[in-house]
Parts: sequence; C-alpha cells; structure tokens
Amino acid sequence: YVFLAAQPSRTEKIFHITALATLILCATWPRYAAFFLPGLPLINPQRIANVVLLATLMLALFSSGYISGLIRHSLMQHRAFWVAFFVYILARIVSVFFSSEPFTSGYRLIQELFVHVIFIAVGLHFGVTEKNRRILAVALVACTIIATAAAWAEFSLGRNIFSYFITPQNDYMAWALSDQFRDGRFRAKGTFDHPLTMAEFISISAAIGSALLFASKS
Repeated sequence: YVFLAAQPSRTEKIFHITALATLILCATWPRYAAFFLPGLPLINPQRIANVVLLATLMLALFSSGYISGLIRHSLMQHRAFWVAFFVYILARIVSVFFSSEPFTSGYRLIQELFVHVIFIAVGLHFGVTEKNRRILAVALVACTIIATAAAWAEFSLGRNIFSYFITPQNDYMAWALSDQFRDGRFRAKGTFDHPLTMAEFISISAAIGSALLFASKS
C-alpha cells in the first residue's frame, strides 16, 4: 500500500506487467507443468502471475485512483455493458438460493466473480489507450503463433511434445500428457491440456488479435 499509494503511474506499470505476464503464460505454458503440493491447488507460473495480478489489483483499488478511474470512465461511456454485467450477477446470486447445494454454488459464484473482476480490469487497462491496445494485439498474435507452432509440432510427431520433458506425477498430468485420439484421428492440443481448449483459444485469439492489429495498422 505504501509503495503504490498515490502513485498512479507506478500502479499502472506494475498492473500492466502482471496482466501481460498472466495472459502470455496462460497461452504458452502448459497448465499441467506444475508443482503439486498436498492440500493445495497446482502451482505453475501462470497461477503465480495470477496471484500477483490479483494482489496488485486489490492494492490498486485502495491505494491509487488508476483502476477506479478506469471503471468510472467505463461506467459513463459504456452503460449497456455494465447493466448487462450486473443483471448477470443478480441472476447468478438468485441461482445460488435456488440451488440444491447453496454453499457449493455460492463458492463457485465467488470464484466466478474473482475471474470476471480481474479480466474486466485487465480489459479496461488494455483498452484505455492506443498503445496498450497495440501491445495486447502483438501479445495475442505472438501467443497464437507459439500455441499453433506447438500444435503443429505435436501433430507432426504424433505425440505430446511436452512428454519429452515432463514426468507425470499424478493422474491429471498423465491424462494431459497422453495422446488424445477421436475416431482414430490424433488431436493436437499444443500448449493446452485439451484439444477443445486449444481450438477455442486459436479461434478467439486469432480473430481478436487480427482485429486489433488491423485497427492499429489500418
């Protein structure tokens, strides 16, 4: 708090670095390449970056006007988005009370809120200036190229390329490292743990990255 108090430029820089690191690591580092400690979630670089990002976001909200300023500006300029978001949150809260397992449903809602708040803040940060949008575009395109190259290498070899470097420590790692076939056809997953996740990332990031690049390099 002392380090970031009344220092919007410092807060912006730290938030920018941690947000960019989280996004890049989520797309280029295999989630299953992690440490597994008893009683704790898997620990990998993207999760560590995510924790730092969350801590930076919490500090920024209380020590600097940077994040709150972004939110206020967005509330004034894009009311439809925020109305839709709050309607969604209200619907999710109501669904908790009607759930057969309200405690479990409430816990999942809290998890969702953390994810949504973090990524809305990240989106506001990267959308606030042309420079930030260009950085996000370059990062997305670079991550898409890396993930696609890993998938092509895996498809050419007919085997998960990370299995050459990682020894399975549990069932999840063994499943993620296994070669996944469907109807006799090999399905590459690149830097992700499932082929569908890979396909979702490529289809979305390629479109968004290209749109941002064309907008900044018209």
